[in-house]
Amino acid sequence: MRIATALGNLARLVNKHIFQPVYLLDGSNSSDRIRTVLNRQAVIETKKETFARGILMSMFPEEQEGEARHRIYSVVDDLTNKVGICDIIAPDIVGMFEKEFPVHP
Repeated sequence: MRIATALGNLARLVNKHIFQPVYLLDGSNSSDRIRTVLNRQAVIETKKETFARGILMSMFPEEQEGEARHRIYSVVDDLTNKVGICDIIAPDIVGMFEKEFPVHP
């Protein structure tokens, strides 16, 4: 009976950990890992990297757009608040800049 239990546990563990696809992106910080994998692939085979990047960019376009907007707002916020770009640019240009890229959507 113990052998059957051990074999059952072994089968479950092998199915859970071995008979699964292996992705290079498992784990934390998968965004950086995707970037690293794509950069490595670009060095080895550019066409494959371009294809993979195109496929990834075509998925969930609304979320891609939202992430792009978030990054734009972060840059604008950093420029205006942390770097103090408003201190070195003419006020009328700052006004145009703030209209075009509001810090908060």
